[in-house]
Amino acid sequence: MTRTSTTLRFGLLLTLANGFLDAYTYLARGGVFANVQTANVIFFALNTSQGRITSALAHVWPLLAFIAGVGLASHLKSGRVERYLK
Repeated sequence: MTRTSTTLRFGLLLTLANGFLDAYTYLARGGVFANVQTANVIFFALNTSQGRITSALAHVWPLLAFIAGVGLASHLKSGRVERYLK
């Protein structure tokens, strides 16, 4: 039996969902990508290399928020927070 997470159908579904979220966040949220950070890194580098520092900085904040979110999620999942709440 094939697991759902390893099928081509599941991969296509994830690709479509990710593409939709990329398009939505870019068009509706001021030209930044909020769910996939690779594009923010690319646009930051392109804008910086073209001397458009203000445009480049618009892509830094989503990256910092993403890093902070990953750190917070990792900290919460580690179980260390539960020791402080008991």
